[in-house]
Amino acid sequence: MKLFLKVALVASIFFMGSQNTEAQNTILDINQAASEKSQDLRKQIKFDKEQLHNVFEAYLKYNKAIASSSSTISDEGKQKLTESLILTMKSILTPSEFAKYKEIEKFK
Repeated sequence: MKLFLKVALVASIFFMGSQNTEAQNTILDINQAASEKSQDLRKQIKFDKEQLHNVFEAYLKYNKAIASSSSTISDEGKQKLTESLILTMKSILTPSEFAKYKEIEKFK
């Protein structure tokens, strides 16, 4: 019986550790996606470092919201998140930069 409890305990520790690792990987993936997107936009639009930081934060927030509700989000919910991202980008970028952004992202 003691052996069974030890095996069960070790198995549960490994299980909890793997969940923790998966959560960390998800966070890293979200951060990497936001970083890549903001760097790609910077190459195309040529905005400054402060704007780069703000664009990164906007995409980070957007990606986290999408990831946290990916299985339960409706098309309407995703549209609201996208509209929120667009409004945030509009406040970060100048009018000419935002026009380029809309062109790149194909938003209407």
